[in-house]
This record gives sequence, C-alpha cells and structure tokens, in this order.
Amino acid sequence: MERKASVDRLTVIAIAIIAYAMSNVSHELLGHCTMAVLVGTRCKVLSSTYIPLASEISTWKYNIVVPAGCAANFIVALVCLALLRTKQIAQPSMRYFLWLTVCVHLLIPSPYIAVAPIIKFGDSYILIHELPGQWFWRSAVALTGAIIWWFSCLDLVSH
Repeated sequence: MERKASVDRLTVIAIAIIAYAMSNVSHELLGHCTMAVLVGTRCKVLSSTYIPLASEISTWKYNIVVPAGCAANFIVALVCLALLRTKQIAQPSMRYFLWLTVCVHLLIPSPYIAVAPIIKFGDSYILIHELPGQWFWRSAVALTGAIIWWFSCLDLVSH
C-alpha cells in the first residue's frame, strides 16, 4: 500500500509568506541598502517601496544603487536554484521553500524591469529617464525585462 505524504497547509502558507517577504527584503535591504553602504552612504529608513539615502551621492554612484535591488533578487534566485539543483536537500518543505523563493525572486523583478519604463515609474525608469532618445531606451529596457521574464518562466516550468 502506497503512503501519501500529508501536507500541512499552515506550513505551506508560512513558507509562502516568508518567501514573498524575503523577496522584498532582498530587494530593498540586500540590494539598495548594501550597495548604498558600498558607495559611501546609507539608507535612512527601510521601507517596502522607497528608501531615502542618508546623504547626497554623485549620479554615477546613485546609478549603481538603483539597479542593485533587482540584482539582489536575481542573485538570491540563482543561489536558491543552485541549492535546489544539488539534490542534497531532500526535505520536501525545504525544497518547496527554495523553489518558491526562486519563483518569487525571478518573477517579481523581471516584470518590474519590463513595465517600469512604460509606466514611467521604478528603478529601471529612474536609470534612463534623463537619457536622450527616450523611445529607444524605454523600449530596450522593457524588452530586456520581458526577455528575462520569459527565460525565468521557462526555467520555472522546467522544474
């Protein structure tokens, strides 16, 4: 007789909440705030949407801080994907957590990159809003985000 594993719904819900919250913390704290410290300032407060810097920094330094949020999401996703692919983690709840963390960390920043230049809001728009040739830059960044989004979905479907 085959025994089916029982699923604890509260555990599944808790894992989902932690994976989603971790995405925001990765973006804001690990990404923007860590990079702010590396370029010589710090974050005044931690927020889920906008983090003011403690001091003015040069434009080129600011342009490093801005994309660091999405970069942090992608790095966390890649680390979790690498852990998931090692097959050394056998516990189903941990595998689910890693898989869901990969999903959230790929599928939140990639459409954010794709849509931000179109609606004139967000990190990728901030990077290009003062460049000449707005039609080109907004299209290029939106297309790049859409391509990342597409490949993220392909990778997730293959697991």
